[in-house]
Amino acid sequence: EDYIDGYLDNCVDAIRTRHGIDQINLLGICQGGVFSLCYAATHPEKIKNLITMVAPVDFHVKGTAGCGLLNSWCQSM
Repeated sequence: EDYIDGYLDNCVDAIRTRHGIDQINLLGICQGGVFSLCYAATHPEKIKNLITMVAPVDFHVKGTAGCGLLNSWCQSM
């Protein structure tokens, strides 16, 4: 919570303010991808595009392969 709603949110706001933009493109690699997903889920109004690379995230709901929300979202892209 401190990292995502504190440090990361402060950095995003600083970039938005400095460049005079409402939303940013966010890229997260590995564990940073997980943090980026969490941040984008809690602050969607600040994110224009989200890119994750080799993020250790399971897109399936246990016992219902292919039915998870993230899986459905990715399949519709």
